[in-house]
Amino acid sequence: MSEKELNPGRGNDDDAHVGPSPKQLDEICELYNRGEFHEAWLRGTALERRFPAVPFLQNMLGAVCCNLGRLDEGVAHYSRALQLQPAYPEASNNLGVALSLAGKHAEAAVSLREALRLQPDFAEAHNNLGKALSA
Repeated sequence: MSEKELNPGRGNDDDAHVGPSPKQLDEICELYNRGEFHEAWLRGTALERRFPAVPFLQNMLGAVCCNLGRLDEGVAHYSRALQLQPAYPEASNNLGVALSLAGKHAEAAVSLREALRLQPDFAEAHNNLGKALSA
């Protein structure tokens, strides 16, 4: 048996099914939670180069970019997360918030309604939809 068959997902970082470790993702979340957005962006984009198809990472990078004032990049990351995982209510909510911050309230409402369709009891999305509709 080859090394790849014995250890699927090891030794070849470009395999689509391989992703970052939970520890790597936790480190980015911790940086984000401490407000260290630039460092979170640096580490997150390094992981993204190796693992571009990880919805959680795309969603996290969207949040980091938005906190750095890069709304267009944030929207692109949230959109990518939703391409990878369409039934991702948190990413739909976050996309809605970013669109609303960019002044695109009608588009924001569409995304927020999708978050609520996926998770009807999502209180944060209800609140964000209300804000988008009243803007």
